Amino acid sequence: MSMEVVKKGMVWLMTLLFIAYSLTAAAEEPTKCGQGGNKTHLFIEGVHRIWYVDDEPGGDPPEDYTSIQDAINNASPGDIIYVYNGTYRENIIIDRSIELLGESKSGTVIDARNISYGASIRSSNVRLKGFTITNGSSESGGMVIIYEKKEKRIRYISIEDCAITGNKGYGVKIVGKFQKPKGANRASVPSIDGVIVSHCKITVNGGGGVYSKSANIERITYCNISGNDGDGIHIEQSPVTIIMENLVMNNNGHGLFLKGDPAAWLGIFFVQENHIAENDETGLTLETYVFTGFVSRNNFIGNHGKYQMVADLWLPPLPLFIRNNYWKPYTISTKLFRILPLRGDRNPRLSNPWDIPEVDDP
Repeated sequence: MSMEVVKKGMVWLMTLLFIAYSLTAAAEEPTKCGQGGNKTHLFIEGVHRIWYVDDEPGGDPPEDYTSIQDAINNASPGDIIYVYNGTYRENIIIDRSIELLGESKSGTVIDARNISYGASIRSSNVRLKGFTITNGSSESGGMVIIYEKKEKRIRYISIEDCAITGNKGYGVKIVGKFQKPKGANRASVPSIDGVIVSHCKITVNGGGGVYSKSANIERITYCNISGNDGDGIHIEQSPVTIIMENLVMNNNGHGLFLKGDPAAWLGIFFVQENHIAENDETGLTLETYVFTGFVSRNNFIGNHGKYQMVADLWLPPLPLFIRNNYWKPYTISTKLFRILPLRGDRNPRLSNPWDIPEVDDP
């Protein structure tokens, strides 16, 4: 049997595993949220009502509330809350299925006042778009998505077109756990699933850019994740992760750090078409229990660790595919125990970096 046939077989196997995971997740509860492109829309018996929030009362049209939290507390699942430009000195908790839309990313500001988080999401089917979130405390950071025991699972969260900046903790922090579904032979699934972060500016945060553990980050796309005091993107124990077309620069830790553990492996990951440069540690580190993944068409430029990329892994079941990346310099360290399933870069000496699609301004 030729190597080409083996490779094709492995790709098909990974595709089938991806589909199997998706079907398992879908079987856990009925779908309530449809996702298309970069937009998430709620399908919860239709949109009930649109509420308006303005920090300056007496506007035209008149506002329903001057506080975002008051609007959330009075909203029903499926409602839209539209927030006019202004500064809202609040620490908001989103505990129901709503769309929270700011008038503009630069003009609609949630100021956490260094007390706690700017926004905490604790419900499924939430879309947050068009806000600046700043001045979160050192422990909580700008935004948290957190699993609470009263929820069966938290699913379908979309964070779009937000500036999450100047927080003392992480820009976005996602913390779940793995649950065993009913049925003796079913695999554990993460309590937080289907999180999308897109078109966001996540910069100058004290704890790093995006941190996630025991949750399924469906994708991080078209984001500027730069100047954070920690890793740009740090993900542990995610079944399926797509990190695509992001600018990840000048972070004080790794650009990307992906990790699994014996109880919850990092599953299938795709790191594609990102510009990863000038981070203080590696551009990409893969650590311990990783199932398989693809690293392709990225720029790894001038990251200050000893290597641009490190793969320090234990027994990956399937190969890691590293293809057509631009390296400056070309330095990769691989420590794969028991087997060596790394498929190295076919074009390690590309003469020019890839033209990565434009993301938010630094």
